[in-house]
Amino acid sequence: MSSKTRPEYCPNASPGFAYARTKALRYLEVGATIYRENDFYQMPRIEWTKDELTSIQNGCEQIADCKGYLPESPLTGLGIVGIYKLITFLHFERLRVDSTFDEEHVTDKMTLKHSVTGSELILYNRVAMDQSSAP
Repeated sequence: MSSKTRPEYCPNASPGFAYARTKALRYLEVGATIYRENDFYQMPRIEWTKDELTSIQNGCEQIADCKGYLPESPLTGLGIVGIYKLITFLHFERLRVDSTFDEEHVTDKMTLKHSVTGSELILYNRVAMDQSSAP
């Protein structure tokens, strides 16, 4: 776990983001193996690659730091595959994606639904234009 001081809470965050942040903080505290043993869906999957687990770690670090719930502070560095692994890890499903473009980036506003509770979450993810095509 990072020794970095994290915000106690994320101002004006939705209940869905608070839930995702709680899961992210737990993952950062215990690591992939222990987290998986206690997760209903056994996330993160044991067959996920090292790169995919690095994306989960990176995404959890950013969510723990209150990134991703506001358009001016999106998740970054995850790429397309990484954001979808993070969404799956958090037990959410994509409902809609609205994209905005600038000269160098695509920023996706991702409306998600929790696979069990049905609660919604909006995440913002920024990807460099050269990484915006799915493999």
